[in-house]
Amino acid sequence: MMPENVNPPPNPYRPMIDDDPTQAPFAGRGRAIEHFHRQMADPVQPKIAIFIGQQGAGKTALLGRLAATADETLIPVIVPGGAPLPPDETAWLAGLAQAAAAALAARGHDVEAETPEADGRDWLRSTFLPRVWQALRRHRRLVWLVDDADALLQAVHAGRLPPDAFEFWRQLLHEHPQLGLALALDTLSESRLPALGGLAVPEALCRLSFLTLEECAAVLREPAAGLYTVSDAAVAAVHRATGGWPRLLQRYGFHLYRLWELRPTRTLISPQEVRQVTPAVHEQSDDDFKARWARLNLNERLALTALASLVYRDPLAKIEAGDLETWLVETDYPLDSTAINAVLRSLEYEEWISVVSGSIAINGELPQIWLLENARLETAPRLISLRQAPRWVIAAAALIAIAALALILTLITTPRAASAPTAQPTVTLASP
Repeated sequence: MMPENVNPPPNPYRPMIDDDPTQAPFAGRGRAIEHFHRQMADPVQPKIAIFIGQQGAGKTALLGRLAATADETLIPVIVPGGAPLPPDETAWLAGLAQAAAAALAARGHDVEAETPEADGRDWLRSTFLPRVWQALRRHRRLVWLVDDADALLQAVHAGRLPPDAFEFWRQLLHEHPQLGLALALDTLSESRLPALGGLAVPEALCRLSFLTLEECAAVLREPAAGLYTVSDAAVAAVHRATGGWPRLLQRYGFHLYRLWELRPTRTLISPQEVRQVTPAVHEQSDDDFKARWARLNLNERLALTALASLVYRDPLAKIEAGDLETWLVETDYPLDSTAINAVLRSLEYEEWISVVSGSIAINGELPQIWLLENARLETAPRLISLRQAPRWVIAAAALIAIAALALILTLITTPRAASAPTAQPTVTLASP
């Protein structure tokens, strides 16, 4: 417990979307960190690591962690995402060099990075990087950590970067063994990985999943060490509520810390406190859920809507793929079993759901609550079901049907007027 005359440290958690993720409490990701160092230490292959994760999975936080914990052999250079790319490749390469020069200067190495006047590739390869290696010992490596590298793929597709931009980087990594590159990509760009060419080798890829129960415990406990602890039951409650989504974990950490600030004598956070702050976390997370929902295709929305409706009908029931198919048929959104199974695989990959022994569940109580409140498909094309349509629609449909039937009967029963005989064609046989 803190002495009464000591002010508590500021809240370490970063709950809002526009907060800097590199400043948020970090825990876990041991496999991803090990993957990065293994790739950067490879003595034969180009030093490339590619991290893939959906929005809010912690890609930016991971790059920040890699930079903050780099040993003396690595000089990391973070290239932040979000800003528009320069107008051409030369300007972009010059910006990378200037960022690297600043990182080197912070470690006592003075390397000039003037703006190249002509060919940025040749300048980077033949002028700037040789200056870097002259300043560094042979065992040290310069590593660019490029966040939101999806923008590079888009720039190549739009023609703002040359079509062979990634092939240039593959060659550059081959030519300069002390150079490394790490890219962070959204899962929406996963289908475009072939555009990375030789950079996207299987051994370079690492997917960032949501956090495990143990990693969740570290996020909630380590920043508050010496102030309070979070019980095992409370950690489990937070993990059930969030499904391990890092952004939601930051919000729980933020509000639990605020709760402690109101009563610093509190030394243990229990499930009761978790329940107390859950409404605030739920309210703050609405935009995140909307963003995740907007990323789904129509079939994925259909399946989640069906799943949420079945959970609402019976929260304890075991829900399988056949139950979704039946529900969708009953509500005029038919999907066959093949389509449903394909959608379930996609939703499980995106961590909306988990499927265990054929039983389907929504990952996290907060996503489930949001779906129960918001999963609607008003814009989806569908046929109006007569049992769900307003009475005036049914009456109008009946009148139209009767009128159409009367017209058909009239046409069938009305005799046709005799038509004038037409001349029969003549056939002339040619004599041999």
